[in-house]
Amino acid sequence: MAKVTSLIKFQGTLDGVTIDKDGVAKMAAKSRTITSSRTKENNSEFAIASKQGKVIRDALRVLDVGDKYLSSRMVKAVRSGIALDETNERGKRILSNNEAKTVLKGFELNGNANLLSVAPIKINFNTGATETAIEIKSLTDGDVTLKDLYSPDGTTHAAAIAIAAIIDISPEVLQVKDIIVAQSEIATKSEPISLPPLIYEAPTTELVIIAIAIKFYQQVSGEFYDLQNGAYNVAQILDIYFA
Repeated sequence: MAKVTSLIKFQGTLDGVTIDKDGVAKMAAKSRTITSSRTKENNSEFAIASKQGKVIRDALRVLDVGDKYLSSRMVKAVRSGIALDETNERGKRILSNNEAKTVLKGFELNGNANLLSVAPIKINFNTGATETAIEIKSLTDGDVTLKDLYSPDGTTHAAAIAIAAIIDISPEVLQVKDIIVAQSEIATKSEPISLPPLIYEAPTTELVIIAIAIKFYQQVSGEFYDLQNGAYNVAQILDIYFA
């Protein structure tokens, strides 16, 4: 706000002209419209990433991995994919199927431990239009048992679970179309852990997320309980398939 300092002097800004206490005038700095535009664009793309990230997390929820930072890590991954979009202008970029495959393949659902550090096993898989077969083997090519895993204290059983999540991640739809689950038997230390194949309908515009998890249980009075509500479970997105 301008203020009168004498009969002929004032200090402040009037009509884009700034006058200091010594009566020296200069043009006021222009507003930073570019910065404002970048902020709006970033906010818009953050909102898009949050929505797309949520639908992907919803599809993966069945794997029961207890990581409270999964939401923020997923948004970060989606935003890195949005930055690869060369089709849409800034502020309107999205995560499309191509970018999803680039940034989500290999994504770990448990930020505290990756899959192969807890389960040092061989995972062979073949992703196709309607079926994915996943074979897990020990490092010596034998059957995987609880003995091959770095299980937390209190573990009595373990299992593997795999999913094929069919998702339309386009911002206009953002929908989980279907989730196919294949789960092994809950096995003791001497019993093998193996997975049946995942069979699903061929996608049209959707993508198929193939993911696997290793889950640890404690048996109490005949019931099986996830250790620490799934905090020790590990999971990874193995592949992304789309037509």
